[in-house]
Order: sequence, then structure tokens, then C-alpha cells
Amino acid sequence: MINKYTKFADIPFSAEQWQLLKKAIDDDIDVCEFANENFSTDQLEVLIKGKSYQVDISVINDPMIPAEQMENILDHIMKEMGIYECEYEKVRRKWLINITWMTLLIILISTIAIIYLVNQDTISLYSQNLQLQVEDSVELEAGAPFNAMDYVIFCSDNGTLKLPQISTDKIGSYVLEYTLSNEVKEMKASLKLKIIDRQAPLIYLKQEFLSIEKNQNFSCRNYVDKVIDNVDGDITDKVTCNTIDFNKERQEITYTVADSSGNKAVKKMIVVVKQPIIYSENNVPDQKPATSSVPVTASEKVYPFQPGDTFESVMNQCAVDGQNAISAGKANKYECKPVTNSEGIASGYRLIFE
Repeated sequence: MINKYTKFADIPFSAEQWQLLKKAIDDDIDVCEFANENFSTDQLEVLIKGKSYQVDISVINDPMIPAEQMENILDHIMKEMGIYECEYEKVRRKWLINITWMTLLIILISTIAIIYLVNQDTISLYSQNLQLQVEDSVELEAGAPFNAMDYVIFCSDNGTLKLPQISTDKIGSYVLEYTLSNEVKEMKASLKLKIIDRQAPLIYLKQEFLSIEKNQNFSCRNYVDKVIDNVDGDITDKVTCNTIDFNKERQEITYTVADSSGNKAVKKMIVVVKQPIIYSENNVPDQKPATSSVPVTASEKVYPFQPGDTFESVMNQCAVDGQNAISAGKANKYECKPVTNSEGIASGYRLIFE
């Protein structure tokens, strides 16, 4: 046997909604007109109240109308209908009931017409169909620009769209809310944003080529300028590097580092291990001994090591320039002395004259 609740069994009401509707059904109130899960409990209470007083609730039968405004419209209609006065004077004016209902019907029709004419623009706003659709989810690389409009699939042009804003500097998952509204109602849509980091850090070395004398003090970390990550910032203290083998003439020092997301970076520095060779007029075959002392007019000069240089090539250039100065009568003899930096590392040769 079909009972009076069966027709509403497939509608997904909440417990609070169904409790209100069930009570109204038990009171013989026809709830079919507003049996809609989209109404809040406050809205249902207003609609049930209006229905219980036999008010035409079609003007407020819209889930988009806030409960408070529905209540105000209903109270206004009920006052115009004279329902409150009728309840108060029901016994005393029973004999006028037919005439009263006729009068109230005319008043109701007139009131609705006046309300519609006065609030025509507002009512039309309630009837507008706002439509907004955005992407479900999106992934962005940390630091990449975020343009909220890029993820709007569809947006009706009869409202104002408010876009979310967010900085992508910090990795993580976020829910961003879009809002489309007119003057009386609004609708929302959500975008799930995941900010990830796939970019490896950048290792900057003070130099990528180094010539060093055998058994000279060497620390690979002394040649790290900085290590920068797009998310973690300065992670210079996390870099690791291998030591030098003085028994190998040419080798690579490998620098490695990983950021908090596990992205790894590798940088290499070429190191040449050599014994220093000092050139002077005594060990250059082509150098001619000075037959007499001449005033020294040649200027000292420094020959720094450049990437790709070897000890021999730099020293040879120093020796050639020294011999040329002697041949030109600008010096009596010369010497190429090793030059070291503040850390005691050979950085080139200096040509001096006597």
C-alpha cells in the first residue's frame, strides 16, 4: 500500500528538511510545490508557513531567494491579505467572510501587481540564469604565473565574475573559489590548484677551471660561489663535493646538491695538477746573457690563469715577453714568479726584471 510519504522517497532530503516536510504532510499541507532538496530548512519553514495560511507562494518559491527576504515578502503579502486581522477578528466578522475573501483577492492581485511593477528590475535579477564552470584541477610549477581566467571554461555575461588570487611561490594544494553574482544572488565554482617543484637548483662556481700545484692545500667548497633554488632559496650549505687526487694530472671535481623536493643538480670543475716551473734567464736556451748593465725600463706584468690554460703555456708566454725585453735593451735579466691568491692557490705568474 502506497502511503503519503512514498512520492518523496527518491528526493535526497537532509534529516532536518525531511522532518519539516513530514510534519507539514501530517498537518495535511500539500508540500509538492516546494519538495526540493535545494531549499534550506529556513526557506522550507517560510514556505510551509505560507502554505499553511493558504498564501500563493509562487512569488517566493525559488531556492535562490534568501530565507530572510522570503519571510519579508510573505509577511508583506499576509499583511496585505489581512490574514493577521482575520485571525484576530475571525469570530466577530464570520458573517463577512465571503465578502472579505473577495476583497482580499482583489487586494492580493493588486499587491502582487504593484510589487512586480515596483520591483520589476529586482525580480528580473532573481530570474537570471547565472552559469559558471571552471576546470576541476590544475598543476603549476612553483613560481609560474597564475592567471585565474585561463581556467574558466564558461561564464555567462549577465553577472560580475570575481577571480581568486594566489602566489605560486610555495608548493602545496589549494582550493580556489570563483564567484559569479548579480545584485541579488550569486553562484560559486572551485578549482583545485597543486603547486609543484620540478626545477633543479643552480650551482654557481667561482671558476670552472683550476691549475694547482701538487700537494697544495685544496678545499673544493672554497670554489662554490652560491647555490640558488627557485623554492628553497639559498642552499649553498647543502652542496657536497669530492676531494682532489694529487696523483692525477687532470681530473674533475663534482659538485652535487638536492632541494627539498628532491630535484638534483650537478656541476663540475676541471682541475689540473702540475709542478711549478720557474723560468729565468738561466734556463731559457735562447736567452742571451747581458754583456753590460742597462737601466731597467721594462714594466712588470702579471699573467693570470684562464680557463683552458696550462702551467706551461702561461710560463712560456711570460718567458717570451721577458726575453723580448732583454733583447730590446730594457732589462738585464727577468724571472717568472708564481702568484698565489688569498687562499694560497696558484693563480698565475708575475714577470719581474732586473
